[in-house]
Amino acid sequence: MTRILLRAAQVVTLAPNRPATERIDILIDGDRIAALGDNLDPTGADVVDLTGRIVIPGLVNAHLHTWQTALRFTGADWSLLEYLAHTHGHVARRYRPDDMYVGTLAGALNQINCGTTTLGDWCHNCLTPAHADAAVDAPPGRLVGSHGGAAIDDADRAADADTVDDDAVARACAGRTQ
Repeated sequence: MTRILLRAAQVVTLAPNRPATERIDILIDGDRIAALGDNLDPTGADVVDLTGRIVIPGLVNAHLHTWQTALRFTGADWSLLEYLAHTHGHVARRYRPDDMYVGTLAGALNQINCGTTTLGDWCHNCLTPAHADAAVDAPPGRLVGSHGGAAIDDADRAADADTVDDDAVARACAGRTQ
C-alpha cells in the first residue's frame, strides 16, 4: 500500500468541524485520506512539499458528452440545427463500439487531468447494447451515466450504417455541407 504525505498545503477541507481552509498536512494511505493535521509523522510515506500550493476536493462536471471527444472543435461555427444534422445525422451513426470506448476514455481522462473526479456523462449515441457497454466500461473514476433514446431503432441504424455517404461524413467533419 502506497503512503503519501502532502506537507504544508493550503487545504480547502469542506470537512465537518474544520475550518473552510487551513494550512495542514494530508496523509494518504492507498486510495484513502488517512489523516489531516499539523506535522503528521512521515514514517513510511513519500513526502511531497506543497508549501504555497492549494489542495481542493475533486470537481464535478454534471454535463458532458464524452463520446464526442474526437469531434471537439468540429463545426464550432455551426448552428444547433447544423450540429444535429451533421453530427447526429451523419457522423454518430458511423460510430462503432470501439469508437464509443476511445471517445469516452479520452474525454474522461481529460476531465481527470483538469481536476474533475465526478462526471455526469450524457451518452446519447448508444446504437447497440455493445455501444452502451463500451461507453460504461471506458471511464475511470466516478461516473453518472445518462443516455438518450435513439432516433431510429437498432435494425434501421445497422442498415443505415452501410448506406451512409462517407463523403458527406468527411464534409461534415470538415465543416462543409456541400
